[in-house]
Amino acid sequence: YKIIYSSADERGVGGVGILVKSRIAKSILKISKISDRILSVTLNSNPRITLISAYAPTEEKNDEHKDLFYAALLQTIAATPQHNFIVVMGDFNARIGQDSADTSPRTCGKYTFHETTSNNGERLLSLCESTQMRIASTFKPHKTTHRRTWQHPHDSKTYIDHILIKGK
Repeated sequence: YKIIYSSADERGVGGVGILVKSRIAKSILKISKISDRILSVTLNSNPRITLISAYAPTEEKNDEHKDLFYAALLQTIAATPQHNFIVVMGDFNARIGQDSADTSPRTCGKYTFHETTSNNGERLLSLCESTQMRIASTFKPHKTTHRRTWQHPHDSKTYIDHILIKGK
């Protein structure tokens, strides 16, 4: 395996990363370390694949931090050649609810974990709508135990990690 990462500091602590098998690592064309929260890796394939790893600010962060993150992520997606297959994955700290399936059916399917969408969820949906991406896990049914991605120490379960794909 090969680890590709963009760190929050010089010691390699914090940040985001992508782990690929060694044989796939040979296909890497470009690595772009956008920030300590966004990393882009393009693979030589037909079509080319761009993997974007992201770590969004938590719900309690101020709007300025969130706006900067989503602006950088939008710019990263927009800078990717249009013919590339794009996969954006990571911890978006975003709860996507059943309400989003009704308001954004092209972006969000009916198989969500939460009842209502959080502020970060609204931001993620807005990004998806502007880039024609879909929240992949919401379009097919999964067992409830497979839909939660984080458990609070006090037993609260949630789904805040998502994989976005182009809506082809």
